Amino acid sequence: MKRIVSALTILISGQYLFLFSQVKEPLTPIIPSINDQINLQISKFRVRVTIQGRSDTIECDVELNSVALKTRDNRSLMVKDISKINILTWERSGKLKKSIFYPSRYEILFRDYRKEIINGNIESINRIKAGNKKFIYFYYYDYFKKGKWIHSESADIKVSAIKPADGCAVAIEFL
Repeated sequence: MKRIVSALTILISGQYLFLFSQVKEPLTPIIPSINDQINLQISKFRVRVTIQGRSDTIECDVELNSVALKTRDNRSLMVKDISKINILTWERSGKLKKSIFYPSRYEILFRDYRKEIINGNIESINRIKAGNKKFIYFYYYDYFKKGKWIHSESADIKVSAIKPADGCAVAIEFL
């Protein structure tokens, strides 16, 4: 009797398991949105760069990934309209005692003699390719030792720097 009950239980539950184990219809895959505003062509520009700690300027060709610079507030500034970009301040980003200082305030001079102050980092010009395997850096590293920053010489650990480390670019003029 126990065998018959066990066999019937297995047989009945096996039918229900078969019903629940049928193949489900596949879900529609998620298709990522495509940003068609991205310009993937590399644009070359002739520039003059001012470097902290150097008395002369460097004139060279640079490559940018776009013909427009995107600001933090999603505005597009056409490079062909810009005459010069001066970096006014850098802000600390990173660990407490050693940090990266990125540009945080820019003065942009346009070819039509307008001047505009931009707050926030413009990421596309933090590092610019200049020739074969050479780069121009608009950010720098600094270290807080003995109560002050090594490069900016400020004693305030939460400071926005106005003087970067030697070798950091402070201005770029589009020729």
